[in-house]
Amino acid sequence: MPTVDKRLYQASYFAIPLKANPQHPMTSQPNWLIIESMGGRLVTNLPEPLGETVCQQSSYKIVRRQILPESIELGRPEEVTDFVYEYSNQAIPTWAVHPLSSHEALSENIATVNSLLAMFKFRGDLQGFVLEVDTNVLNNILNPTP
Repeated sequence: MPTVDKRLYQASYFAIPLKANPQHPMTSQPNWLIIESMGGRLVTNLPEPLGETVCQQSSYKIVRRQILPESIELGRPEEVTDFVYEYSNQAIPTWAVHPLSSHEALSENIATVNSLLAMFKFRGDLQGFVLEVDTNVLNNILNPTP
């Protein structure tokens, strides 16, 4: 797999590459969970098995991110676009903040992050979509090829 363009995982806080769900009927699926901010402290009741948990509040979006090539015919430059499937807030357990601080930390905590991502439930087009870290993309971010 070629090197992942850094523009695809730029975020004001952190970007998690998402694995495709081949069994899901959507043809254009989200490929990134972009965390735009995280901070503060709150105690909230999260789904079982977590229950009442000390958390930080995050602002995130689930997107299909791509780089569109330059189009001379349309007079448009190359650009990064996000098709946003969901934009919301989510409480993140404080013990899960470190794995979401760098791609290195994410790679060391894949099981933990995937267990949290599996708790997301959706309506509409994303109903039944399961969030999971795309380890192939993550490995290419961490080990770029020339």
